[in-house]
Amino acid sequence: MLPPEEDGFDSLEPEIDPLLSNVAAATAEIDWDLRPEDIMAKAQSKRSKTAMRRRVGAVLVVAAIIAIFVVPLPQLHLFRHSAATHPSTTSNGASTTTSACGPFPPRAASTLAISTTGRILWKTALPTHGNGQNANNTVPFLVSGGVGYFAQDDAVHALRLSDGRVLWSWTGDGPVDGTWTWHGVLVVLSDQVSSHAQLTALGAANGVVRWQLQVPGRGLLGTQAATADGGLAWLRADGTLQVVDLDTGKVRWSLRAADQAMPVAIDGLVVSAQNGDADAYNDQTGHRSWTISGLPPTAVLQQMGGLVFVTDAVSGGDNPTVLTAIDPLTGRVVWRFDPGAPVSVFAAGPPGLAVGTAVPREFFLLAPQTGHVLWHEATFVASTPAVLAHDVVSIEGGVAGYPVVRLVDRDAENGRLRWERSLPATPAATLPVTPDGTMVLVQTLVAYDLSSGRFEWRDTVPEFVQIPVVVTKDGIIVQAATPASACASAQRVQP
Repeated sequence: MLPPEEDGFDSLEPEIDPLLSNVAAATAEIDWDLRPEDIMAKAQSKRSKTAMRRRVGAVLVVAAIIAIFVVPLPQLHLFRHSAATHPSTTSNGASTTTSACGPFPPRAASTLAISTTGRILWKTALPTHGNGQNANNTVPFLVSGGVGYFAQDDAVHALRLSDGRVLWSWTGDGPVDGTWTWHGVLVVLSDQVSSHAQLTALGAANGVVRWQLQVPGRGLLGTQAATADGGLAWLRADGTLQVVDLDTGKVRWSLRAADQAMPVAIDGLVVSAQNGDADAYNDQTGHRSWTISGLPPTAVLQQMGGLVFVTDAVSGGDNPTVLTAIDPLTGRVVWRFDPGAPVSVFAAGPPGLAVGTAVPREFFLLAPQTGHVLWHEATFVASTPAVLAHDVVSIEGGVAGYPVVRLVDRDAENGRLRWERSLPATPAATLPVTPDGTMVLVQTLVAYDLSSGRFEWRDTVPEFVQIPVVVTKDGIIVQAATPASACASAQRVQP
């Protein structure tokens, strides 16, 4: 643990536009070995799920996930690795340029528990499996009954949280893309964007396989939605909406309809959308409960705070900018809010619903019952804020017009600024709450006092943290891993 500092970090003005240009260029050059539609599906499947944490005390913890760096992208092995180019000749005599890179540095992964005073209680190394297709460390871990279930690459590890002891491990045939617990089993989704996607149920106590379900066709699109009664709703790549029973691994029901939005599960229903309509189905039988028309043809669905929210996946031009709130029990539109710009729904909490727009850069807190604006500020919110009983804590800035990245605490009643602290880069994180009421964590486990913003302590985690932390009675649980490396393998044919 490093000694406290007066202010924590110095302010910094990241150069966002050049960085995004580098991201676009590097992404275009990476050989993913996937079809374009598979690349899009894989990107959708990694979209972070909005998480809400209610206030237990006066403190919250921000997971250590740095989303934007201030060094040029080619220097980051997370996205690409420096490569030597070698000229060659095709069968028709044309000259080509190929890339060869590596060897890559070894990867490492670990799980650790940290006390609320910053002391590392235990640390357990997790095995990694190279830089191939199975490399993945972005699935949030689960905690149940004093045990943590950690997905790393193509494996899942069960650790006892009191001391970090490994209870069992299981390795699948592809990268782990999702995990769920239900009635004494851990359900694992492997390699969802492929022709061999598979759902496997493991005994939570011993890791023994209970059942397996092969997903037909080209796998799944986007994210999945767990129902409250042990179902898992998903959208297959062929447009089939299904619910799988997690007790048996059997498909409860299927509905074929193309171009659907990713489903959400709420109040015994699975809600999906297509062609401007939203439909709610009984999660046990698949019988339709209600239909709403007049929504965007490319609708995006979210559920939080007991409501279903609808926005448009496409922005610009004449596309709708309205946020629609639907009562899932009746299918009635409760309210609509139109800021005149594409809106993102961030988080819900006791005082209201936090939403924002990118252009213009505005941050709103809405009354959840009516959609009325309680307050708004001209600022850019960079990641999911924490909406607590008396505070709204957010990461703001890092863009043109608001270059300084800041940790900001606002009064939940009126939006008044209580305190702010500058940060060196933009973390993208959820904000879970700790029970002892002393600190806020941002970046690589940096603690601040929530009441004043005073710097408390900082810990150094050697690996990269991109999964939200979880606060338990056994400590603040952190999973960290070295990102997988990739080669830029652009092919250029010269006649």
